[in-house]
Amino acid sequence: ASVSELRLLQPAYDGEWLTVETAPAPDDPTGRAFALSLRNEAGAELATLDTRLVTELPPVDERAAMTPAPAREAVPIGWDALRLGEPLCALSWAPTRAEHETWCDAAGDDLALFREGPAPRIQPGKVLQGANDVFRSNFVLNPWIHTGSRLIQRGPLRLGDAVEIRAMPIEKWERKGHQLVTLYVVFLNGGQ
Repeated sequence: ASVSELRLLQPAYDGEWLTVETAPAPDDPTGRAFALSLRNEAGAELATLDTRLVTELPPVDERAAMTPAPAREAVPIGWDALRLGEPLCALSWAPTRAEHETWCDAAGDDLALFREGPAPRIQPGKVLQGANDVFRSNFVLNPWIHTGSRLIQRGPLRLGDAVEIRAMPIEKWERKGHQLVTLYVVFLNGGQ
């Protein structure tokens, strides 16, 4: 189990080679916390990830039990369409092996953990993409940027798992002429 904070600072571009620098977190004597930095070829820091392996997770958020909105077609995104505290339509999520391998190939990830066996773990970037997928399945989006995520991983997701993604807008604000939203997203694996 882990708790992670991802901050996306600048965009990365398709085909650009990226370097991940990993270091032990300076405030963790257990050796179970890490600070990662993602840099492009020019050395610009594009993202940071602070992650901790934990033996005790925070309690499950009560919003995980939300009842999703009834299925509907995606609607145009807009300030008024993002209703705080109202669940969005759920998304049944089942990446195929081919989709998953394409994702891993594009990410340059050849770890056996994400590729071998009848039900390999779903690569974490693909899981994060699932959070974007539930947003896109509810709204017709203008160009947008994912700026960060707080992730609590209670267990692995594997190819073939019965996963339902539920989401709810929980905060929205404007800054420097941009509209921002925070979504609470939960991945239910076999109802858990």
